[in-house]
Amino acid sequence: MLEIIKHTFDVEGVSFLLITNTQQLKASVNHCYGHAVDAQRYLDKFVKFTVALPETVDTNGHRESVAAIEHYKNLVRNNPLLKELKLFECPSIRTIETLITVNSLSLREVETVVRHIEIYVTLTRQGHLASNKIIGYKIMTLLAIAVYCIAPDVSKSILSRKLDANKFGQLMGISKLSSCQAGRPEETELICYLINREAFINKEGYLPPEDEVKVWQESIRGYFQGGLTRDGVHCSSICAEAIQAIRMC
Repeated sequence: MLEIIKHTFDVEGVSFLLITNTQQLKASVNHCYGHAVDAQRYLDKFVKFTVALPETVDTNGHRESVAAIEHYKNLVRNNPLLKELKLFECPSIRTIETLITVNSLSLREVETVVRHIEIYVTLTRQGHLASNKIIGYKIMTLLAIAVYCIAPDVSKSILSRKLDANKFGQLMGISKLSSCQAGRPEETELICYLINREAFINKEGYLPPEDEVKVWQESIRGYFQGGLTRDGVHCSSICAEAIQAIRMC
Protein backbone atom coordinates (compact mmCIF):
# COMPACT_ATOMS: atom_id res chain seq x y z
CA MET A 1 0.00 0.00 0.00
CA LEU A 2 2.78 2.42 0.91
CA GLU A 3 4.63 1.72 -2.33
CA ILE A 4 1.45 2.25 -4.38
CA ILE A 5 0.89 5.59 -2.66
CA LYS A 6 4.44 6.71 -3.34
CA HIS A 7 4.83 5.54 -6.94
CA THR A 8 1.29 5.90 -8.31
CA PHE A 9 0.06 9.02 -6.55
CA ASP A 10 3.32 10.96 -6.31
CA VAL A 11 1.88 14.02 -8.02
CA GLU A 12 1.98 17.70 -7.26
CA GLY A 13 -0.77 18.94 -4.94
CA VAL A 14 -1.63 15.51 -3.53
CA SER A 15 -0.69 14.58 0.04
CA PHE A 16 -1.53 11.57 2.18
CA LEU A 17 -2.13 11.41 5.93
CA LEU A 18 -1.38 7.97 7.40
CA ILE A 19 -2.73 7.16 10.87
CA THR A 20 -0.97 4.09 12.17
CA ASN A 21 0.67 2.27 15.04
CA THR A 22 4.28 2.69 13.97
CA GLN A 23 5.58 -0.29 15.93
CA GLN A 24 3.05 -2.58 14.27
CA LEU A 25 3.86 -1.11 10.87
CA LYS A 26 7.57 -1.79 11.40
CA ALA A 27 6.73 -5.36 12.38
CA SER A 28 4.76 -5.72 9.13
CA VAL A 29 7.74 -4.46 7.13
CA ASN A 30 10.04 -7.00 8.76
CA HIS A 31 7.46 -9.75 8.22
CA CYS A 32 7.40 -8.98 4.49
CA TYR A 33 11.09 -8.32 3.88
CA GLY A 34 12.85 -10.06 6.76
CA HIS A 35 14.52 -8.80 9.90
CA ALA A 36 17.68 -7.92 7.98
CA VAL A 37 15.79 -4.89 6.63
CA ASP A 38 15.92 -1.73 8.75
CA ALA A 39 12.19 -1.03 9.08
CA GLN A 40 12.66 2.56 10.16
CA ARG A 41 14.86 3.43 7.17
CA TYR A 42 12.37 1.70 4.88
CA LEU A 43 9.52 3.83 6.24
CA ASP A 44 11.60 6.98 5.95
CA LYS A 45 11.36 6.61 2.15
CA PHE A 46 7.61 7.22 2.36
CA VAL A 47 7.01 9.32 5.45
CA LYS A 48 8.07 12.97 5.28
CA PHE A 49 6.82 14.10 8.69
CA THR A 50 5.76 12.21 11.82
CA VAL A 51 3.51 13.56 14.56
CA ALA A 52 2.87 11.36 17.60
CA LEU A 53 -0.34 11.54 19.60
CA PRO A 54 0.43 12.81 23.13
CA GLU A 55 0.44 10.31 25.98
CA THR A 56 -0.64 13.01 28.43
CA VAL A 57 -3.21 15.82 28.25
CA ASP A 58 -3.81 19.02 30.18
CA THR A 59 -6.86 18.83 32.42
CA ASN A 60 -9.06 21.68 33.59
CA GLY A 61 -6.95 21.86 36.71
CA HIS A 62 -3.92 22.79 34.59
CA ARG A 63 -2.14 19.56 35.39
CA GLU A 64 -1.08 16.75 33.11
CA SER A 65 -2.90 13.44 33.16
CA VAL A 66 -2.45 10.23 31.18
CA ALA A 67 -4.54 10.55 28.02
CA ALA A 68 -5.92 7.01 28.32
CA ILE A 69 -7.12 7.71 31.88
CA GLU A 70 -8.91 10.89 30.80
CA HIS A 71 -10.41 8.98 27.87
CA TYR A 72 -11.79 6.38 30.29
CA LYS A 73 -13.28 9.07 32.54
CA ASN A 74 -14.94 10.79 29.61
CA LEU A 75 -16.37 7.54 28.26
CA VAL A 76 -17.99 6.44 31.53
CA ARG A 77 -19.05 10.00 32.38
CA ASN A 78 -20.89 10.50 29.09
CA ASN A 79 -22.27 6.98 28.65
CA PRO A 80 -26.06 7.04 29.28
CA LEU A 81 -25.91 3.59 30.87
CA LEU A 82 -22.88 4.21 33.09
CA LYS A 83 -22.89 7.87 34.10
CA GLU A 84 -25.19 7.34 37.09
CA LEU A 85 -22.79 4.73 38.52
CA LYS A 86 -20.09 7.38 39.09
CA LEU A 87 -17.31 5.12 37.79
CA PHE A 88 -15.19 8.20 37.04
CA GLU A 89 -14.97 9.15 40.73
CA CYS A 90 -12.70 7.91 43.51
CA PRO A 91 -12.27 5.24 44.68
CA SER A 92 -13.81 3.47 41.67
CA ILE A 93 -11.32 5.10 39.31
CA ARG A 94 -8.08 4.34 41.16
CA THR A 95 -7.79 0.65 40.28
CA ILE A 96 -8.54 1.38 36.62
CA GLU A 97 -5.94 4.16 36.66
CA THR A 98 -3.36 1.68 37.96
CA LEU A 99 -4.18 -0.90 35.28
CA ILE A 100 -4.07 1.72 32.51
CA THR A 101 -0.75 3.15 33.67
CA VAL A 102 1.07 -0.08 34.51
CA ASN A 103 -0.01 -1.83 31.31
CA SER A 104 0.22 1.23 29.02
CA LEU A 105 -3.28 0.68 27.67
CA SER A 106 -4.06 2.37 24.37
CA LEU A 107 -7.16 4.48 23.79
CA ARG A 108 -8.68 1.59 21.85
CA GLU A 109 -7.99 -0.86 24.69
CA VAL A 110 -9.65 1.56 27.12
CA GLU A 111 -12.69 1.64 24.85
CA THR A 112 -12.78 -2.17 24.93
CA VAL A 113 -12.76 -2.14 28.74
CA VAL A 114 -15.61 0.39 28.89
CA ARG A 115 -17.61 -1.59 26.33
CA HIS A 116 -17.33 -4.70 28.52
CA ILE A 117 -18.35 -2.72 31.60
CA GLU A 118 -21.44 -1.68 29.67
CA ILE A 119 -22.11 -5.31 28.75
CA TYR A 120 -21.80 -6.36 32.40
CA VAL A 121 -24.17 -3.62 33.56
CA THR A 122 -26.69 -4.58 30.89
CA LEU A 123 -26.61 -8.31 31.60
CA THR A 124 -26.67 -8.03 35.41
CA ARG A 125 -28.84 -4.91 35.67
CA GLN A 126 -25.88 -3.14 37.31
CA GLY A 127 -24.84 -6.09 39.50
CA HIS A 128 -22.03 -5.17 41.91
CA LEU A 129 -21.52 -1.85 40.12
CA ALA A 130 -24.79 -0.40 41.40
CA SER A 131 -24.38 2.85 43.33
CA ASN A 132 -25.58 1.31 46.61
CA LYS A 133 -23.12 -1.60 46.56
CA ILE A 134 -20.23 -1.97 49.02
CA ILE A 135 -17.14 -0.38 47.49
CA GLY A 136 -15.00 -3.51 47.81
CA TYR A 137 -17.38 -5.51 45.64
CA LYS A 138 -17.50 -2.66 43.14
CA ILE A 139 -13.71 -2.45 42.85
CA MET A 140 -13.29 -6.21 42.49
CA THR A 141 -15.90 -6.27 39.73
CA LEU A 142 -14.27 -3.44 37.77
CA LEU A 143 -10.92 -5.13 38.25
CA ALA A 144 -12.22 -8.46 36.91
CA ILE A 145 -13.77 -6.85 33.83
CA ALA A 146 -10.56 -4.99 33.00
CA VAL A 147 -8.42 -8.11 33.52
CA TYR A 148 -10.76 -10.07 31.26
CA CYS A 149 -10.09 -7.53 28.49
CA ILE A 150 -6.35 -7.01 28.84
CA ALA A 151 -5.14 -10.35 30.20
CA PRO A 152 -7.49 -13.20 29.18
CA ASP A 153 -5.08 -15.85 30.45
CA VAL A 154 -5.16 -14.35 33.94
CA SER A 155 -8.97 -14.18 33.91
CA LYS A 156 -9.13 -17.85 32.89
CA SER A 157 -6.82 -18.79 35.76
CA ILE A 158 -9.10 -16.92 38.19
CA LEU A 159 -12.06 -18.95 36.94
CA SER A 160 -10.17 -22.22 37.21
CA ARG A 161 -8.69 -21.25 40.60
CA LYS A 162 -5.17 -21.73 39.27
CA LEU A 163 -4.03 -18.12 39.45
CA ASP A 164 -0.30 -17.39 39.37
CA ALA A 165 0.17 -14.59 41.91
CA ASN A 166 3.16 -13.22 40.03
CA LYS A 167 1.14 -12.72 36.85
CA PHE A 168 -1.56 -10.81 38.67
CA GLY A 169 1.08 -8.81 40.51
CA GLN A 170 2.62 -7.80 37.17
CA LEU A 171 -0.74 -6.46 36.00
CA MET A 172 -0.89 -4.24 39.10
CA GLY A 173 2.79 -3.29 39.05
CA ILE A 174 3.47 -5.02 42.38
CA SER A 175 6.17 -7.66 42.89
CA LYS A 176 5.80 -7.97 46.67
CA LEU A 177 4.03 -6.30 49.56
CA SER A 178 5.63 -3.39 51.38
CA SER A 179 5.77 -3.06 55.14
CA CYS A 180 2.88 -1.05 56.56
CA GLN A 181 4.10 -0.67 60.13
CA ALA A 182 3.87 3.11 59.80
CA GLY A 183 0.24 3.13 58.62
CA ARG A 184 -2.42 1.50 56.46
CA PRO A 185 -1.54 -0.60 53.38
CA GLU A 186 -1.44 1.20 50.04
CA GLU A 187 -4.61 0.45 48.05
CA THR A 188 -2.95 -1.28 45.08
CA GLU A 189 -1.02 -3.56 47.43
CA LEU A 190 -4.20 -4.28 49.37
CA ILE A 191 -5.90 -5.41 46.14
CA CYS A 192 -2.91 -7.65 45.34
CA TYR A 193 -3.19 -9.16 48.79
CA LEU A 194 -6.94 -9.72 48.48
CA ILE A 195 -6.54 -11.57 45.17
CA ASN A 196 -3.17 -13.25 45.57
CA ARG A 197 -3.77 -14.71 49.03
CA GLU A 198 -6.16 -17.07 47.21
CA ALA A 199 -3.70 -17.75 44.35
CA PHE A 200 -2.72 -21.27 43.32
CA ILE A 201 1.03 -20.61 43.09
CA ASN A 202 3.60 -17.94 44.06
CA LYS A 203 1.41 -16.26 46.67
CA GLU A 204 4.14 -16.21 49.33
CA GLY A 205 5.48 -12.80 48.24
CA TYR A 206 2.03 -11.26 48.59
CA LEU A 207 1.37 -12.26 52.18
CA PRO A 208 2.18 -9.76 54.97
CA PRO A 209 4.44 -10.72 57.89
CA GLU A 210 2.61 -12.20 60.87
CA ASP A 211 3.04 -9.09 63.01
CA GLU A 212 1.22 -6.99 60.37
CA VAL A 213 -1.67 -9.31 59.52
CA LYS A 214 -4.00 -7.50 61.93
CA VAL A 215 -3.39 -4.17 60.17
CA TRP A 216 -4.15 -5.70 56.76
CA GLN A 217 -7.30 -7.38 58.08
CA GLU A 218 -8.55 -4.08 59.50
CA SER A 219 -8.03 -2.44 56.11
CA ILE A 220 -10.01 -5.23 54.45
CA ARG A 221 -12.90 -4.77 56.87
CA GLY A 222 -12.99 -1.07 56.05
CA TYR A 223 -12.83 -1.80 52.33
CA PHE A 224 -15.80 -4.13 52.53
CA GLN A 225 -17.57 -2.51 55.50
CA GLY A 226 -17.69 -5.90 57.17
CA GLY A 227 -19.34 -7.59 54.19
CA LEU A 228 -16.44 -9.84 53.33
CA THR A 229 -16.16 -11.18 56.86
CA ARG A 230 -19.88 -11.45 57.42
CA ASP A 231 -20.84 -13.66 54.48
CA GLY A 232 -17.53 -15.41 53.83
CA VAL A 233 -17.27 -14.30 50.19
CA HIS A 234 -13.79 -14.53 48.68
CA CYS A 235 -12.50 -11.84 46.33
CA SER A 236 -11.65 -14.41 43.68
CA SER A 237 -15.32 -15.44 43.73
CA ILE A 238 -16.43 -11.84 43.19
CA CYS A 239 -14.05 -11.58 40.22
CA ALA A 240 -15.12 -14.95 38.83
CA GLU A 241 -18.77 -13.91 39.02
CA ALA A 242 -18.09 -10.79 36.92
CA ILE A 243 -16.00 -12.71 34.40
CA GLN A 244 -18.70 -15.36 34.02
CA ALA A 245 -21.29 -12.66 33.41
CA ILE A 246 -19.46 -11.01 30.50
CA ARG A 247 -18.45 -14.37 29.03
CA MET A 248 -22.14 -14.99 28.39
CA CYS A 249 -22.31 -12.20 25.81
